[in-house]
Amino acid sequence: MTLPQKGLRRITVEGTEYHWLVTLDDIGLHLIVCLVASSTQKMITSIEHVKKMAKNLLPSWPTPKS
Repeated sequence: MTLPQKGLRRITVEGTEYHWLVTLDDIGLHLIVCLVASSTQKMITSIEHVKKMAKNLLPSWPTPKS
């Protein structure tokens, strides 16, 4: 998986340069970060859509007693 150049951003952390990109699909948000010097290693993290997460959480929440 290679990073597309469109939408790619740069960030420098303690002197190390990284590329980062955020994508959105039906599942949720995906953050992809890789070193500028070597794009072979990537950190990918995903966040499900809030609506989908709420649907999964609500049944497990306790119901208030009357």
